[in-house]
Amino acid sequence: MKNTNKISAIAAVIVAGAALIGTCAQAEDRSMYGGIVLESIAAADIQAANDQDSIPSPQPAAEPVEYDWFMNDHLCAPLDYMFVMQPTKKDAIGMLKPCLKSVAKTYSSNIKIEETYAGLAVVLGRDSNPLLIEKLAGELKKRGGRLFGYNVAIYVTVELMETGADKKYSRRTFMLDESCSIVDAMFLMQPSKEDAVRMLQPCLDSVSKKYYVPVVASIRGQGLYILVKLGDTDNYQAYKALRDALAPRGNMLFGYPVDLDMIDNSPI
Repeated sequence: MKNTNKISAIAAVIVAGAALIGTCAQAEDRSMYGGIVLESIAAADIQAANDQDSIPSPQPAAEPVEYDWFMNDHLCAPLDYMFVMQPTKKDAIGMLKPCLKSVAKTYSSNIKIEETYAGLAVVLGRDSNPLLIEKLAGELKKRGGRLFGYNVAIYVTVELMETGADKKYSRRTFMLDESCSIVDAMFLMQPSKEDAVRMLQPCLDSVSKKYYVPVVASIRGQGLYILVKLGDTDNYQAYKALRDALAPRGNMLFGYPVDLDMIDNSPI
């Protein structure tokens, strides 16, 4: 009986010990689990803090962009558009007209836009505001002297006295011929002699038709050479008209001295 009681007591002690060991193990597990949870929370807090630091701080509002419109006129905005294909001269003139009309009103001046052999030309009345001429030249210079991909010249209507006559011709054209309007253009950069000849020849072709004699332009030395070829008609009028048209211009065209000559091209 005593042995039975001892065995029961030992068993009870073993059971109690096992229960205690289990309780301690559970407590240790909970402690470890709690440590993992606390470490995870701490890591999340650190990441959140880092994320907060990575958020860009508010920046001051950007100042409004000031558009550099041609002549500071919003109607001239199309002049700086980028086109997939270059507009025709006719379309370019159509887009330029509203711009120049507004600019003319601002400066109380008369402005026209014309197509020329070399590109486009802005034509100003001879009484135009001098500030307008300076402003236009500056705006074109910033754009490389080109609008819509075309070279642009500026010229002013001038009044010249015909030699040997009292009548004044208000004109802007050499030889009173619209085909010669490019001759009096104001260029931002002086054309080369080769370009000057190319621009001058259509004018001389028109003169040839008018006077029935060939007139050709070429380069001679540091300047230009205009030759009138007399034929059977012995028509000296073309030579005289060219001489009289060159005189008020100082015998200069496109910034180059011009040598005018004539030869008798009639057969012997």
